Amino acid sequence: MCSSDLKPEQSIRAAPKRPPLQPFSPPSPAPCTKKMRTVLRVSACLAVAAAAGSPLDYELAFRDFKAKFQRSYGSPEEESRRLEIFTANLRYIESANSRKLSYELEVNEFADQSPEEFSAARFGMRKPPPAKRLWQGAPYLGSDAYSGAALPSSVDWSQKGAVTPPKNQAQCGSCWAFSTTGAVEGAWAIATGQLLSLSEQQLVDCDKTSMGCNGGEMDSAFQFLHEHGVCTEESYAYHAKGGKCQEGNCTDRKSTRLNS
Repeated sequence: MCSSDLKPEQSIRAAPKRPPLQPFSPPSPAPCTKKMRTVLRVSACLAVAAAAGSPLDYELAFRDFKAKFQRSYGSPEEESRRLEIFTANLRYIESANSRKLSYELEVNEFADQSPEEFSAARFGMRKPPPAKRLWQGAPYLGSDAYSGAALPSSVDWSQKGAVTPPKNQAQCGSCWAFSTTGAVEGAWAIATGQLLSLSEQQLVDCDKTSMGCNGGEMDSAFQFLHEHGVCTEESYAYHAKGGKCQEGNCTDRKSTRLNS
């Protein structure tokens, strides 16, 4: 126990119903050491990210990170490199949170990856070639005449039932597929009043104008769904890797030709 935790009346206690004890001076409790304070601060969880850390802080936080996200590495050298990356990311978190911004950062499952690794695995959207006009061939859906009525400053479509819960693309550069299904899910919900979670795996496996986990384009994916229909997530689950097209097995494929 640290000396700062003791109250004067707790220094000596007389045992009730026993002969009086000879007075003595109890030994002074050892003062809290820096190491003790460090362990107390970080042993509970990854909350160390909120405070400036020492090398020991980061090592303990890394240990908790590995346990929480079930990380293991192939060699001591690889683990040392991951600790170095984790420490750099944790310092970035500490620096950002110290500025008292409108948001807070925290450790997540990507904390042992460098920005380059994260980008290579997840930023798979390809830009259309310069000669290709974006949305070329897309049908004109008409326009709405503005009545002059006051408009809200913002609309939260998640509160209006037009947005599915967050999804995880994992180790696959299929962000283009998730962007496509997210847009179609919202349009479908607004048009029909029914929110469906649609299949990204169908696009990864079946849209041959894109490259699956190695990148793709939303505009060609929209065209694919317009021509083929779209499977639901339930009937064609996501596996975070490319495979043989299985859309013929979908029992609930939907036509996306909502304007026809």
